[in-house]
Amino acid sequence: MKRLGIVVAGQSPQPDYNEMMERYVFGIEVVQAGALDAASIDEIHASVEEGGFHLAVRLKDGTPVEVSHRLVSSGLPAAVRSLAADGCGVILVACTGDFDPSVVRVSTGHEPGPVVLFPGEILLAFASSVWAGQPVAVCVPLAEQQEWARERWGRRGVKPIVIHQPMCEDESSAAIRVFEALGGRPASHVGGIVMDCMGYTEAEARNVRERTGLPVVCARGLVALSLKALLV
Repeated sequence: MKRLGIVVAGQSPQPDYNEMMERYVFGIEVVQAGALDAASIDEIHASVEEGGFHLAVRLKDGTPVEVSHRLVSSGLPAAVRSLAADGCGVILVACTGDFDPSVVRVSTGHEPGPVVLFPGEILLAFASSVWAGQPVAVCVPLAEQQEWARERWGRRGVKPIVIHQPMCEDESSAAIRVFEALGGRPASHVGGIVMDCMGYTEAEARNVRERTGLPVVCARGLVALSLKALLV
């Protein structure tokens, strides 16, 4: 049986990732590790006070928290090594943030090593090729990420309309928030909507699609389809 490794940006386990993959790919075993598994709650909270760029992640009990990008990045190598040692040939870093691929290169003693996927690159490549030169609504979970997202997506040739959409919000509330951010009416001038966080669920994306009438690309669904191509 093939093994898929998932590095969650917060703490593991997070059962919804296993449930997501079971809907897309049959006959695989999902193994998780968390970038923050070795970090204490005090370290997580203290990292936010350091300043710098922050990410929205979940603890193992499902509680959403802010954490510094630095702390998540520092926990990635050990999590990836652990999954590679567990026999995972494909490893997903379950966060759409920007990470340096070199920090998770794994030496297994033989080549090739495991394939390590970064959802942010998959999402950027897909959406920017579909909506090149068009206005695109981009949802991010933290207000402070809006300027970062505006610059990041702008560099890829789209015209981003960045919307602050908190992670783990009620699904209907999320749809209303996005709809109102687009002017409270069908936005025919917008090519589509990108849910730029692995914390957004496919149910949220469906509600946003129904409310706005626009195509919605959810990071989770797109990444799951990419994994299906690699694992089947």
